[in-house]
Amino acid sequence: MDKIFIPDPLIPKLIEKLHLNFGHIGAKKMLKLISSSFYFQNMSQKIYEFINNCHICNTNKMNKRQKYGSLSQLGSAKETFDIISIDTVGGMSGYNSAKQYIHIAIDHFSRHLWTFASKTQTAKDFINLIKNVIQNSKPKLILADRYTGIKSNEFINFLIKNDIKIMFITVNCAQSNGMCERVGQTIVTRLRCRLNDNNHNICWPKLLTQVTDEYNKTPHSVTQFSPQFLLFGIKPFETFNNGSDITIDKARKIAFENSAKNHEINKRYYDKSHTPLTLTVGQLVYVENKNDISRKKLEPLMIGPFKVIEKLSDISYRIECDKKGKNSDIFHISKLRICNPSHTSS
Repeated sequence: MDKIFIPDPLIPKLIEKLHLNFGHIGAKKMLKLISSSFYFQNMSQKIYEFINNCHICNTNKMNKRQKYGSLSQLGSAKETFDIISIDTVGGMSGYNSAKQYIHIAIDHFSRHLWTFASKTQTAKDFINLIKNVIQNSKPKLILADRYTGIKSNEFINFLIKNDIKIMFITVNCAQSNGMCERVGQTIVTRLRCRLNDNNHNICWPKLLTQVTDEYNKTPHSVTQFSPQFLLFGIKPFETFNNGSDITIDKARKIAFENSAKNHEINKRYYDKSHTPLTLTVGQLVYVENKNDISRKKLEPLMIGPFKVIEKLSDISYRIECDKKGKNSDIFHISKLRICNPSHTSS
């Protein structure tokens, strides 16, 4: 079948026109569409190049390309209260209570958990959460999401007054506070089991107290010891090596080794499906627009392009952007997409 030969100067215009007229179809469909009637050199490469750098496609389609980054951690917590992660689980209204939030704090070393229920998620709620922790010992560092109450002057001043440092996780990246995310899911699951085990008339905050206590008394799958034992030396039930007489110092040493091994296993698994990527200052990137929950259905998935201002680590970058009145923010590499400036207006 005869085909029309397209000279080099007209190739971008042809690809752009057909790509737009057929609803921003993908590269494979574009190749099939164009190759049925037209011919030009390096057709496949030029079509894929154009599609991969289409501004509308990059900002409105799910990213099916290689995932970027590698698994890292905020150092290893070598002692109890080295690092305390805090977070909030919402959607708890009803179930015999007007309260709708679970506020969570977890010690990275022992995995000991503090929780309390609240109607709100204000600075006072997070202050009360940290006060619960301080009753046992003062944390050195708080790792937290960017909730309004946590970023408030009231909460920050409370931490400064108590000589406690805080580090915020990157934007829209729950995995940066993975320990809190996992334990939050565990607590909700345990609450669900409790509530539906002939406890329908008991308010969920009362069940939360029971569930938290049970969690702290249960040997952890990673450390192999109960959080309560690693933090306080109290042994309601330990299974490790059948060693009911194991000392707390020895248990903490073993728990640290087990946590380090677990991280290495998780890192190998995670890194297999992710490609390391290094961005340079001044490079243009798209950034994720909110998360799946807060983003409206037809809002762009990505926004930009914006410039890379600073590399903070192998996986986090400060990006120049205009989000909620801020001129920059910190993003995880997995929330970024490289932009080719030559095609930002297609």
